[in-house]
Amino acid sequence: MHSTTAEILEALDEYRTHIAAHNRRALEIYVPWLESITPSEDDLEDMEDGRAEERKMDFLYQLIGSGAADHGVEKPRDILDRYDELCPLLCLDGTLVRPSDEAERAWARDRHFRTIEEELKKKALEDVRDTITVPAEMLVLAEHVDSLHGSGLMDWISEHQVTFWYGPEWHGSSYLAETVMTPDEIREGSSLGAEGWEVAAGVECGAGENATAWIAYCRKASTDPWEWRYFVERLEYRLDVFDTIPDLLRWYKTFREQSLVNLPEYEPQDIYNGNTVR
Repeated sequence: MHSTTAEILEALDEYRTHIAAHNRRALEIYVPWLESITPSEDDLEDMEDGRAEERKMDFLYQLIGSGAADHGVEKPRDILDRYDELCPLLCLDGTLVRPSDEAERAWARDRHFRTIEEELKKKALEDVRDTITVPAEMLVLAEHVDSLHGSGLMDWISEHQVTFWYGPEWHGSSYLAETVMTPDEIREGSSLGAEGWEVAAGVECGAGENATAWIAYCRKASTDPWEWRYFVERLEYRLDVFDTIPDLLRWYKTFREQSLVNLPEYEPQDIYNGNTVR
């Protein structure tokens, strides 16, 4: 199944808008709290002059990424005052868009998908090797973003989220050959076969806490056409299947979304002692 470019871009915009708004609401809780705390006398004795504010920023950088410093985020309030500008730069909308010109992005994208397609034609079921190509929907998506990593601030993503698509690698593509799987490798590494899917080839495109993401060229019955579909398989043997990128994005925008009423709580000493985000 294929979606139109307009349908993919509409779903991508909804995905990014939802995640950006959710992350802002989380920061609207953290930032005022950071601004309000002050170190105790004991904390001050253990720190050099000026380190109290630096510790606050160290904590914030764990939430939004250390790259924020490169964009002039010097105090907690900056991230809220400049959120619309900084959100896409700091990947707070569930995507990564690399800070490079379009020619460089196109070069990396073309190399990425060319490598995948070459491997597909080597490893796919013999019946489809001459006709299989990379998913057309992914080509559309990749013109606009360089990866999909889901909802959450950076600390949440690193600990709990599933990156659906790692995207093009700027400094080499040798690893890509290993992500393209034969039908046997997919049956052994996933429950697609057990769930009744006949698989001609596939790509392990992402992973995260207790889960793996796949793009698979598959069908349910021998009379069905082969189609690219998108899968997330969780350790608890839950297999989520999506026919199109818009279907995936509508689900993925709230997948493992961090609860705003249950954000981790911290004490001032957590910040001033340099404890990591949990």
